[in-house]
Amino acid sequence: MLRILLNTKTADIAGALSVEASLASRNIFESKIHKLKKHKGQLQSAGNVWRILDKSGIVDSHADCDRIQDPYSFRCIPHVHGASRELFRSAKTIIENEANSISDNPLIFSDTEIRSSGHFHAEAVAQALDILSISISEIGAISERRTHYFMKGIDNKIPMFVAHNPGLESGFMMAQVTAAALVSENKTLAHPASVDSITTSAGAEDLVSMAPWAGRKCLRIMDNVIQILAIELYVAATATAKFHKGLLPSIGTKKVLNVLQRHVRLSKGDHPLYEDMATIAGLVRSGKIVDSVIKSVKLE
Repeated sequence: MLRILLNTKTADIAGALSVEASLASRNIFESKIHKLKKHKGQLQSAGNVWRILDKSGIVDSHADCDRIQDPYSFRCIPHVHGASRELFRSAKTIIENEANSISDNPLIFSDTEIRSSGHFHAEAVAQALDILSISISEIGAISERRTHYFMKGIDNKIPMFVAHNPGLESGFMMAQVTAAALVSENKTLAHPASVDSITTSAGAEDLVSMAPWAGRKCLRIMDNVIQILAIELYVAATATAKFHKGLLPSIGTKKVLNVLQRHVRLSKGDHPLYEDMATIAGLVRSGKIVDSVIKSVKLE
């Protein structure tokens, strides 16, 4: 469960980095806007992005731009990340309740009282894991959409595919394709396991939960989303490092850029991307991306 919490915080960090690099608005993350909705997760996510982007020279550089609204994948970060956070908390409660409950059959109350029941049935676990799979998949889906936004070029300031020499280089074209493929895989994996059943034990076990498969595919989704977030971090960080020179990033995003620049080169042109993508995924998985930010910015 800690791994999932790291993913939600990493998603807010990646989203903030993309907001900054894409010249999107920070104002939409102000707390008074999100207090109008009764969703704690939404308020937490909005607060994270707002604080991460504090004192950003890149954000300040386009304060008077004529862009009215950013795409959903940017301005709806709190709504999507927040919903996933709340479902995570719900699933966590269910799993912890199950872990601290009896699952034996038969149930021995005393030397003379023995009862049978179905406490072994893992329907609660299966449904919780299915919900978790859906919520984590959405974290990856919105991340890939933000990465895709960079591929089209932004305001004559960031070229297509975040390529250094557009037309001669592919830039991050195939990185985005990889993210899209993983999102597509997650769509299949997120299909609920708990709605399926195959009768076993000569019909005695006539409706089973399929919880083991719900758990296995949830782990695969989490691994896929880690890679998707790593790709977003890579693209957004490169956009900042290469095309926003002379402008200071925020304190929070600067910490992320420093970590990434210690492990990968953000400014070089076309080259095989898989090693850098794997390296950044390792940083996400280890929690180092989150750790770099929480030293300077409060994250919820």
